[in-house]
Amino acid sequence: MLTKKGTLRDVWKDKIELQTQPYLNIEYLGILVDTSNPIVKNSPLRLKKVRQAINYGFDRRKMILYLRNSLGTPAESGFVPMGLPSFNDSAVKGYTYNPAKAAQLLKEAGFPGEKGSYPLSC
Repeated sequence: MLTKKGTLRDVWKDKIELQTQPYLNIEYLGILVDTSNPIVKNSPLRLKKVRQAINYGFDRRKMILYLRNSLGTPAESGFVPMGLPSFNDSAVKGYTYNPAKAAQLLKEAGFPGEKGSYPLSC
């Protein structure tokens, strides 16, 4: 029914009136970092730079475009969603899509991205 831009397709325009408004919804990916847990002990995810690289390598804008038909706001200013009083995108600088920065952080963490390097999906 919706285009990738979040608008009603032409075929539906004379049948449906689309109304949109902001609402609060938080979806996140959690990463276990407790190094006393045997699962985490040797995981590359225990390293802060690896976790930061994942954040820089994740394109939130494309996620909103392709998974939510542009209905939503990518969380590029921290964890608090737009619409809550404590949201402040000028004070909180989160992560934006930056694959070059992600590659740099992985290299600094000891994962240069060369053939045979340790896979992050383990």
